[in-house]
Amino acid sequence: MPVATRPRSPSPSPPSSKKAKLGQDCHRHPALYGILPLGNALGRTSILPTSLGILSRLPHELLLHILSLLPAPSLLTFSAISKGAFAFASYEAIWKDHYVERAQGRLQGWRGSWRKSYISRFGHVPEGMTDWPSDDVSCSGVFSDILYQPQLCASLPLAHYFSPKRHNIPRHAVSFLSREEFARLYAAPNEPVILTGALDTWSGYSDPSKRWTLDSLAARFPDATFQAEALACTLSEYAKYARDCAGEDAPLYLFDSAFVESTRGELGEEYRVADVFGEDLFSVFGEERPNYRWLIIGPARSGSTFHKDPNSTSAWNAAVQGTKGWVMFPPSVLPPGVYVSADEGEVTSPMSLAEWFEGYFVEAWRRFGLGGKGEERGKMRVGVQREGDMVYVPSGWWHLVVNLSPSIAVTQNFVSRHELASVLTFMRDKPAQISGFKAPPELSASACMDLDQEDEVDPYRAGLYERFVGLLREKEPALLEEARERMSPRREENVRKTENREAAKRREDEVVATKGSAFSFDFDLDLDEEDQGE
Repeated sequence: MPVATRPRSPSPSPPSSKKAKLGQDCHRHPALYGILPLGNALGRTSILPTSLGILSRLPHELLLHILSLLPAPSLLTFSAISKGAFAFASYEAIWKDHYVERAQGRLQGWRGSWRKSYISRFGHVPEGMTDWPSDDVSCSGVFSDILYQPQLCASLPLAHYFSPKRHNIPRHAVSFLSREEFARLYAAPNEPVILTGALDTWSGYSDPSKRWTLDSLAARFPDATFQAEALACTLSEYAKYARDCAGEDAPLYLFDSAFVESTRGELGEEYRVADVFGEDLFSVFGEERPNYRWLIIGPARSGSTFHKDPNSTSAWNAAVQGTKGWVMFPPSVLPPGVYVSADEGEVTSPMSLAEWFEGYFVEAWRRFGLGGKGEERGKMRVGVQREGDMVYVPSGWWHLVVNLSPSIAVTQNFVSRHELASVLTFMRDKPAQISGFKAPPELSASACMDLDQEDEVDPYRAGLYERFVGLLREKEPALLEEARERMSPRREENVRKTENREAAKRREDEVVATKGSAFSFDFDLDLDEEDQGE
């Protein structure tokens, strides 16, 4: 699945205006340890030349990179040198990496910051200590945009961007929507919608004795563990984190695909798929079916950066608790600030949601919002999902989701007849990007054994398209034929590669037939240079 990383190019705002904005924001955002953005250095004296010595000549980004290479004890020693050293050595992203690396995949003992949590869990800190000497350290006189940026992002009022005048994702009461109407209005034209009243039949939403809250779920399943990005945790551990992460610019997001199994099937009985979505054709794969359902829990400001759902599937997202903001773009429009490789296999975007809003939202809305011009007008969709709402995300749509308040949600990916052609095209043309399928152990082992340096994709994924076609031909032949008529033409390079491989195989078969079966030649060596490794 594509991995989002930091953008290759900066925000479209010129550097001077960026500094001015940061300088203005510092008066309404808390300044951790007294650190201020670089724009505030005008007319003031920086302590960094005397506090860091020759290290003060380094770009701040480079200095942080060097510090990230130090082991945690050395980082603590460096932080004791001076106030400037303390400011840089307390950078939370570095301490988060140290914590994740040493925590063996488990979130425990959260103390309000990654630095404190690391020291408490792996150092020598008295149990229950609440007064930290470092809390009183003042780094007044340290001016750095990169050190201040996480503070700005952590306190950015994200709800401001979701003003009702911008809402242009339609809302439709699910009780007045038949499956045929949903198909005609939204699924067939591939248009998003917010379905209201969609959770009224869920016991996890409407039954007070089973209503999902973080506390109630933690009490019901005290020993169950869930995945929050790189760390596993119990719900009580995550609740402790979620209630004390105000300084986090990108809060940890609980996104777990095994929540039904982890709760002995109970949570699976307390929600249901809306009738309008119909079948999920990936179910024909049985036990090999890719992950398709997730429990999502997060504090305000947590969420997911721009992405498309895997395998060209569509999805629905149901808010059991809390409010979410959505920003969406159709498949043909790349969101500003997001960069992709030619095949969309690699996605580069801002690391935190707040970074994207602070740097790109206004320009994106000016160009693609309701006030845009020409064909770009209205391409950007903005909406707010309230408790009890369900959002339909059509196949191929870019979307960003941010929690505007602490939230609990369920989401599922699916393949209905409406996106089946897109899914088949994706599986045929981009086998290396197919994700989530659970290969049987014997196939997984053979795939690893058969894989060589010149293969672009393992044999298991390479064969999934033909297997899907075969399963559909057996169980849903009419839907298969309908979808194949709507499939995009095969990409030329894939046709050429397939023809080359088939021709080589024919030549090999001819040699074997002529010479006997005692030996054979690998004619793949005759492929064009650009085909090597594919």
